[in-house]
Amino acid sequence: MKIRVNEYNLESQKVNQYYDTLAVSDIHSNVNALKCIKYLLTNKVKYLTVSGDILDHVESSGKEDIIKELKLLSQYVRVFISHGDHDNVIFRKNGMQKIEIPTNDFSFFEDLKKETDCLVMTDLIENHDIDKNSSISSINMPTEWYQEGENRKRFYQMLSRNSIRLNPDKFNILLSHTPNSLVKDNQLLHLSELSDIDLILSGHNHGGLTPISIQNRSKNHIGIVGPYYKISQPNAFGYWTNDDSSLIVSNGMTKVTTSSELSILSQIMNKIFIPDVELIHMRPSDNHSLQFEKRMIYNLNRGGIL
Repeated sequence: MKIRVNEYNLESQKVNQYYDTLAVSDIHSNVNALKCIKYLLTNKVKYLTVSGDILDHVESSGKEDIIKELKLLSQYVRVFISHGDHDNVIFRKNGMQKIEIPTNDFSFFEDLKKETDCLVMTDLIENHDIDKNSSISSINMPTEWYQEGENRKRFYQMLSRNSIRLNPDKFNILLSHTPNSLVKDNQLLHLSELSDIDLILSGHNHGGLTPISIQNRSKNHIGIVGPYYKISQPNAFGYWTNDDSSLIVSNGMTKVTTSSELSILSQIMNKIFIPDVELIHMRPSDNHSLQFEKRMIYNLNRGGIL
């Protein structure tokens, strides 16, 4: 199995040591992709983040295997997990279409909390201290909000009513499954409620199903197609940064899900669009900056890297 590692260098005056963060998103019950992560761990990797959509849907098979793999990973690194729009739905056929129905079934996440050492965040907004120098937060919008088009006004109202309490002296990481309310006109927004956030990790848009060759040349970050069949998906891939905060949008580990209308092509498409993970090298510095370094494709064969 092939997997692509996208490497970044992030420098910050709030970082007091050299370490790596491995960020993934949109696993969508793809146990084989999840199993690849352990081969990417080095002694430099301190944190593993999962920015939503671990499950493809509540009734997905293989949930026990996912918990087993995350339990193993949490023995080696601190694992932080947030919620996505697929993690709380079931799908039902309606003629030729599949209808996505939100549920209140969080039993999988409750099992994750009980059976692993992962920090699992499913509340609308959560914030946790990692240690004396860092914190982790999450924004977990309800599935209905995604289905209604990810209304920016409602997102901002939610933020203003449910503040994220942060220590401005700490390096503060935010997991937000979707980046689509955080970027406007191809610019990372300065939101007062998130003013102390240093790094935002997102996914959701599946890279817009856009080949890497096009992503490498693109300056507008617009993908071919995004979730809920949005043509010309904005904020589909890439990263944004300013003087004190950065956002990285992962292409995701699974590009076409089994619940998609394209599910008949999912195996073929997911071989063409291989899993992506983001490897962020954290470095002390006098200023905040984020730079893309390189992409590398690993061939995993019989449990090893070739």
